Amino acid sequence: MGILTSVKQLGFSDIALLLLFSATILSQPVQARSGAHRAAEQALGVKIVLDRIVPDTWQLSNYQPAGFGGETDAYLQILQTEFAKYPPGFLRRAHVSTIALARNYHFNGNHQAAMPDPYSGVLYLAIDGAHGIDSSHYLIHVMHHELNHMTEYAIWQDQYYKWPAWAALSPGFQYGDGGITAYSDTGTDYYSFVHPRPGFLNLYSMTGQEEDRSEIMAVLLTDEERPELIAICKKDAAMRKKVDLLNRLMQDFAEDLGGFPHLAAVSSECIGNSVGQ
Repeated sequence: MGILTSVKQLGFSDIALLLLFSATILSQPVQARSGAHRAAEQALGVKIVLDRIVPDTWQLSNYQPAGFGGETDAYLQILQTEFAKYPPGFLRRAHVSTIALARNYHFNGNHQAAMPDPYSGVLYLAIDGAHGIDSSHYLIHVMHHELNHMTEYAIWQDQYYKWPAWAALSPGFQYGDGGITAYSDTGTDYYSFVHPRPGFLNLYSMTGQEEDRSEIMAVLLTDEERPELIAICKKDAAMRKKVDLLNRLMQDFAEDLGGFPHLAAVSSECIGNSVGQ
């Protein structure tokens, strides 16, 4: 007896019960594995894709989707906690409509922990970091750094905007050729907070204005790293001025969202600390 013949012999109530039972069985695994996923999407107000490839504007991304599971759920909880530091609606204002969670993310052949694509509204984040670095504070730093790139595009329609007010805080200084420099120079430590000169956290900050601002924003919002920035601000007037200018830029950007209270609070920890400079 065929399936269709069997169904025809069932009464309406039997079919309804069969459909309800099938739907329940099919939905149980999905509900069990996607609770953190749904919670994060609802909290952040954006789509989070973790089970398929999301093409980027340049067609240069190569990665495996993060998939469902405990590691992804843990990352989603961190993501939700960190992005809750921003006012509601901030991600959408920053042109983030989709967050694509990845493993082993590469862009144009470079192994990276993240990639902003403001043209498509997609923020790519690797839950396993890059080059074997996957500590929680590193992943958190990356989240805030890359979101700042998206935000700057929303403000200036340019990921590499040369802001005169920012340049004025480091008179005579010439930035490098952008963050891509670090990908080809693997023998240099670009990321440690060595404070190479007044106003700069690390060598990566010196590769471009956009990287300078994104590094400061990331350290301000990464709780485990912020004490290092506060210590630098105590003796570096140029850094205090940069923190103040960046905070004012973001407060203006988020003004009709109720401002950016968390950033204002952590910025004041840096701006209000000095030892005679």
